[in-house]
Amino acid sequence: MLDSKSLVGQLSNDSAFSFFVLPDDGFWINSNLTLPCNKLDGSARLPQTIQSLKSAGYSWGELPAPSTNGKGFTLPSGKKFPAISLIVASTNEQEGKTANYINQQLSLLGISLNVDSISPEDLRYEVFSSHQYDMAILGWNVSEYPGYLCDWFKAGNPFGYHSDRLQSACEALNSTSDLTTAQKDVYEIQSILAQDPPFIPLYSGITYDAYRNIKYPFDSVLGGLSGVYGVPSLAIPA
Repeated sequence: MLDSKSLVGQLSNDSAFSFFVLPDDGFWINSNLTLPCNKLDGSARLPQTIQSLKSAGYSWGELPAPSTNGKGFTLPSGKKFPAISLIVASTNEQEGKTANYINQQLSLLGISLNVDSISPEDLRYEVFSSHQYDMAILGWNVSEYPGYLCDWFKAGNPFGYHSDRLQSACEALNSTSDLTTAQKDVYEIQSILAQDPPFIPLYSGITYDAYRNIKYPFDSVLGGLSGVYGVPSLAIPA
């Protein structure tokens, strides 16, 4: 029910749809990749969702329709489906809009969602320490080199996600210094994550740094330098 492309259309112009790597980085994007339901438009998503839930034993007193929320949504046991919570950072406007979109989509299914806007510090604690949450919207600042795909899901990750295939692909990625080989490994990692999504990629926000009349001696290095806060002392007046 969460159509990321539709969501991006409701957000600001600096947002873009992507899977697991930056959308403007063609070198790392696996163009053959598709997530479940990604090719379905809005009119096709609802009936397929209803069919999938029915097949799993869920039921409604009144089925959802494109303009009517479902009613009496019940678990396979026959009990009422409980309300679930979604935590989101109170300081991020984009994520707040995303939470509203998720609420709309789940309401259509007859699922009650409580959106809880909390501080970024509390959100990180809930997700990475206490694990006392149902759903959460998370955001990362990521590098151009997609090694973060392995960092997210290494042993002891907060998502409880484990895949022998992913571990093998990450070991291959971390053992090569050849970009062409690394590209193939990253393609494989994306394929593994798409077949068994540990979370739902929603959108990427692109930011740009503006500068004038300076150059950096390392501008040909992929991704530049990281972890040194831009090293302004290395900026050379053009």
